[in-house]
Amino acid sequence: MKRITAIIIAMVMLMVGVCGCGSSSGGETTAAAGGSGGTDDNEHYTITCANKTDPGSYGPYGAGPSRLPYNNMLYETMVYVNVDKEAQNVLITGYEEVSDGVYEATLYDYIHDTAGNKITASDVVFSFEKAEESGFYANVLSSLKSIEAKDDYTVVLTFENEKDSDLLTVLSSINIISEAAWNASSDEMTHDCIGTSPYKIDSYEEGSYVDFVKANDYWQTDESLIADCSLSNIDTVKWVVIADSNAAAVSLENGEVDNVMAMDTADFHMFINEDNTPVEGYQASIQPHNLMYGMVFNCSENSVCGDENVRKAIATCVDNEALVANVLSGYGRVLGNYCNPAFADYDESFEHADDYYNYDVDAAKKFVEDSGYNGETIKMLVGGNGNCIAASVL
Repeated sequence: MKRITAIIIAMVMLMVGVCGCGSSSGGETTAAAGGSGGTDDNEHYTITCANKTDPGSYGPYGAGPSRLPYNNMLYETMVYVNVDKEAQNVLITGYEEVSDGVYEATLYDYIHDTAGNKITASDVVFSFEKAEESGFYANVLSSLKSIEAKDDYTVVLTFENEKDSDLLTVLSSINIISEAAWNASSDEMTHDCIGTSPYKIDSYEEGSYVDFVKANDYWQTDESLIADCSLSNIDTVKWVVIADSNAAAVSLENGEVDNVMAMDTADFHMFINEDNTPVEGYQASIQPHNLMYGMVFNCSENSVCGDENVRKAIATCVDNEALVANVLSGYGRVLGNYCNPAFADYDESFEHADDYYNYDVDAAKKFVEDSGYNGETIKMLVGGNGNCIAASVL
């Protein structure tokens, strides 16, 4: 039986974040992360951020958008690639291609983590091994044939069937840790985490909050060489869990939090004008997100969707453009391939949304007529994300 790709609703999500400006709490001056820090050494700058979920683990190797902001505060990769796909060196002075598909990356020779452990090429190899063992980086590492330590500060990466973007994807995806720190951790860095970033965990309460404090002994002392992802103008960053998007928006409006990492588009409109400029008193950003929404069919013989024509009928009776407009308020796009433009190796040639099961009620009716469907109940399992729930209702 011919299989059809089980992607109906494939929309690029946008990460929407909002910061309140000029707020204060507890007698401490607050500032939005990435803003200007204090000049008075006696002032302690604090920011409180809201996120929808507690990741459960702050370890260096895992998946999920809920974990990303915490990982970014604890760990560093060899290279950082920003939203404009511009690369900045973080742990390395640079890299060069020494032969076809073989690269040498040179580490700074003075890197140490927040526990004082020195980082060398063998730690990079160890980090890659742990990332591979986790099972979360199969796609990222699929083209990497091997990684070896040439000497204390040189890493050799050999690629197989390399694409242009493979090197930067690999260098910017794997968090680098000390093997000694991993072995010393009481819980494989689930909560006892040590990285090379300017921050470390001070305290946490599972499901409630986690406090990050500046380590004050960040290894990169040359400010001109600090990558954007490693700036540390805030002394304490407190992350609180607020599961409900509207509740997070209200907390921001009331000054209880200074930043909301991501919120549903319906709530985002509280802080952005019709021309997409922020409401006065707030900073708002819309950034490409690598999250995609799709519908996956149960193709087993025990499901009504085991019938190919039933699947095609469903695919052609969903108006994806309407979902983008009404669920995402236009902050998204319909995809014709399960590949997001935010991916490092995305290419416009992947797209064929114009002829990918377009909305066509007449065609859907014909597929139903040609199917074996006899009025059976079709059940849909929907994730807890507010946008998913709204899309399922529509």
